This record gives sequence, C-alpha cells and structure tokens, in this order.
Amino acid sequence: MSKGKITYSLRYYYINKQTRIDLGSYPLLSIKEARVETLRLRKKLEQGYNPKTVRQLERQAIIVFYKRVEKKESQGDDPEFYNMLKSYNVFNADQVEGYEPATGEELGTLGTVERIDQIEQFVSATGADIHEDKNMACYCPASDHIEMPSQNKFFETEQSATENYYAVLLHELTHWTGGKQRLNREQASQSKKESYAFEELIAELGSAFLCAQFEIKQQGRDDHARYIKSWLQALKNDKKFIFKASAQAQKAIDYLNSQQGA
Repeated sequence: MSKGKITYSLRYYYINKQTRIDLGSYPLLSIKEARVETLRLRKKLEQGYNPKTVRQLERQAIIVFYKRVEKKESQGDDPEFYNMLKSYNVFNADQVEGYEPATGEELGTLGTVERIDQIEQFVSATGADIHEDKNMACYCPASDHIEMPSQNKFFETEQSATENYYAVLLHELTHWTGGKQRLNREQASQSKKESYAFEELIAELGSAFLCAQFEIKQQGRDDHARYIKSWLQALKNDKKFIFKASAQAQKAIDYLNSQQGA
C-alpha cells in the first residue's frame, strides 16, 4: 500500500507457487466490491483456474448510476436540481456464478406507443427533422435528420413501450444537438473509435437527463454492451471520460431547453 492510496490484493498458491494479484484501488473499487471479487476468484481457484489468468481474460465494465437530486437549499415552488453520477465496476452476466439469464419470453412483448404531448411539443420546438417508420433509430449528420423506427416495433419491458420509444427518441435528439449548425460537437483529439464511444455516451446520458426531466423511466438498450466496451477502451486513456461526457450531455440539454419558446 503506497502513501495515500489503498490497493486491494489477493494472495494465493497455484501449482505450489505463491503469487499475488491486485484487484483495484480505493475509491474506484469499494471494500464491498473487493470482497465480492476476492470470493469470485477464490471460487475459480477451487475449480482449478489461476485467478491471474482469469483476470487477464475477463474484463470489468463500468456502469453509471444517474439521479436528479433536489438541492437542500431550494425554496418556494421552483426547486433547483443537480445531476448525481456514481460509477460501479461490473462483470458480464455469464461471468457470475449461479446467474440464470432471462429467456426470450421474459424480454417483453410488442406494445402500443401513446403520444406524450409534453415531449412532442418539446421535440417539435427544437426544429429537428425527424423521419419516422424507418428500420432503425439514428441521427444522420450528412443530411442533418433523425430516423426513428415504427412505433409498433417497441417492446413492453420493465417500462412501457411508450417510455422505451421516448428514451430512444431523446437519445437521437441528443445526437442531433452535436450537428455543425448547433453545438458542433467534435473530438478531434480522439481516435475514430473513441470519438464514437464518447458521442454515444453523451447521447445516452442526455437521454437519461431528459427522461428524468419528463419523469419517465429509462431502461438500458440492447446495444449498451457494445457501447460499454468502446467506452472502456477510451477510459484506459482518460479516467474522467464519463464526467467529461456528462458535461457535454448537460450542454446538449441546456441547448434543447433554450429552444423552447424561441
């Protein structure tokens, strides 16, 4: 343990040789997370695997908890809020002992999207060009328009098809704010892959912020696993990656809100 830094380690014997691996450092890794990881690796050791090899082959993902918190000093009928972010290190579901993944039947059924007037008016006020009934959701920078799938392609999951639809729409609307005509969001200093990951993270955080603003739930999209892998690649070079993306997402939300009634 170096001065001012706490590093969690696991010491063990493998093939009659004592060795040690570092699990991570506080506060990026909490005491509870270190204990869980120690138990997991000891289980692997009991099964005949070298924990060091297991760690080399497996990769943790970073997930971020977001919550909009009301300031304690808020007074009157117009409370003030701030955005709280907290990161956690997690493993893929198939790396967790005893976990049974959901079957196809448990993933949800196609539902009916009901229009939410407040969000429709918000999106309309931005002037974004939205093409509906497309095969996928995306923002097209070259033509500066958003494409959205047919509303009958959204599932009822832990949240309604309506909430799923608007979470995706607000994700793409956040992408739209980065157009050259608006915030001109470019990451010239990053590789193309890292730039894509950074922009996706901005859009997902923007969607989360807006869902909180409109008081609708948001559930992770199926392509998050692919995005997270890219985010982690960028995180190797910039430990404050998630917070930089959060700042850019807030700028996007501020821009969208500034267009209301403009």
